[in-house]
This record gives sequence, C-alpha cells and structure tokens, in this order.
Amino acid sequence: MIQLDEKLIENLSYKGVLAYVAASYAGSGVYTTYLLATSVQCTTGLMRDGMGELAIQHPTVVQWLKTERKWQIAGAASTGQILQEESIRRINLLDDIRAYWNHLNPDRPFLFSGPDGAAVGQFLKRHREWSRRDWQMALNNRAKSVINKSEPIYKWLSKLEEYASGPLDQYMKPMTNGGGRVGKAIDLEVSNRAAREAAVSGATNRA
Repeated sequence: MIQLDEKLIENLSYKGVLAYVAASYAGSGVYTTYLLATSVQCTTGLMRDGMGELAIQHPTVVQWLKTERKWQIAGAASTGQILQEESIRRINLLDDIRAYWNHLNPDRPFLFSGPDGAAVGQFLKRHREWSRRDWQMALNNRAKSVINKSEPIYKWLSKLEEYASGPLDQYMKPMTNGGGRVGKAIDLEVSNRAAREAAVSGATNRA
C-alpha cells in the first residue's frame, strides 16, 4: 500500500501531486484519464500530464497501457484515506504559488521544476508553524514589492518570510506607500480549490 508521505511527492510538480491523489483514491485497477480527472475535479489535460509524470518517477505505481489507452494503478491507497497533514499543506502551497505566478505573469506558463519541488518541501519543514493564511499574506506582500516577477520559485521561496510584515522595496526595506507597481493584492483563492480539497478529504476544513 502506498503511503501518502512527503518523501514520495517531494519532487513532483503540482500536476504530479494531483495525479497521485487521484490514483490513491482510485485504488488498484485500470482507469481512463477522464475517470481519474473526474475524481479530483480537474481537466483531463492536467490529469494526463500528472499521470505521465507519476509514471516516469514511480513506474511501480503507475503504468500507461498503450493498447488500452488507460492507466494501470498498482497498490494505491484505498478510497477515503485522508491525506497526511503535510501532504495537504503541500497541495495548498502549490495552489497558492501557482495563483501567485499566474497573477504576476499572465502571459507566461507556470512551470514547476525539481528544484522548485525541493524548495517547497524545505519551506514547509522550516515553517511548520505557518498557516495557509500566513504564506498567502507573505505572497500578497511580495507581489506588491519591487521584485523580479519571473524569478524561478526555488530562488525566492526560502526568503518569503521576509515579506511577512509587508511589501519591500528594491533594497529590501519596508515600502512607505503600501505597494509597488503591482499595487494590487492577489486573490489566492484558486477557483477549484474547494472542489479539490473536498475530493482530497471530506474531513479537511477550508484554511
């Protein structure tokens, strides 16, 4: 049985994590991409990408059956298993980082690399006391600061706590006018967050 722990998902992108959640809920068997996507209420394109990534990184868990055009899942956790708290926190943080990126870079695709995944894991370990509201506030403040908007995630996430108290200027000093050129806080409530969290765990309360 697969254990939903941080070690298994630490190098997965948010698509891979979502695919792992879907596979865990589906359990052992053969499934279409559409059925897996429906189980966590996401698009088939997103699920296809995530399952492909999962199959590459964990081939003993997921395999693509080319002739049947379906996914074979082996040894997945049974339906109804509640994700560990750290796994839920990781999914929430990935959702918020994606919303942050899309807000600042509407014309650039959101890409999530291995180093980015490692940075997310390190951030969560170092800030176990932070709630989702805490990092959302810091992301909002950073969005209103003088920054390189397209800087890779792994280069700035470790310094996110510096924005906990407010926006900073180019010298990392508090801004007196309350915001930079962005000037507008991000709405980090991703449209499908509630649906996804409901699919992940009915027992999980909205942060």
